[in-house]
Amino acid sequence: MKDLQKEQRKVLNVIRSTILFLMMFLIFSCKAVRSDLVDDMYDLQRYKSKTGFSGVIVNAFDDETKTRLPALIYVNGVMFLMRFDQESKVIPQVIYISQNNDYSLEVSYLTMHTVKVKEFHLKSGDSIVINANLKADNSPIICK
Repeated sequence: MKDLQKEQRKVLNVIRSTILFLMMFLIFSCKAVRSDLVDDMYDLQRYKSKTGFSGVIVNAFDDETKTRLPALIYVNGVMFLMRFDQESKVIPQVIYISQNNDYSLEVSYLTMHTVKVKEFHLKSGDSIVINANLKADNSPIICK
């Protein structure tokens, strides 16, 4: 019985990986003909860490349904992927970045407007939580 459950988990992991690969393929092979950066659809909260943690925690939500989205996050041009837990639920992305620097951040998802967070400065011991609310975008996506 345990062997069967292990095999089922392996199959589910393969399916998840395949779906993630296909989503990434669509996102990177298609170029949207639009400039859709939205600056005001996020909430940035700054906390002081008691443990010395310095980093950014990013949540992405659909603005209409308030459900979590497995968005792409760009920090100074470096891409991060949001992850899933055991029940295939999207979990917040924790990004460990060096302190005492300025950062720009974008949150993006297919068929949604990209949210651009205004440049922020991360000091030692700062912990920043960003909740991005992505609005639906009905513009056509053109694959080249």
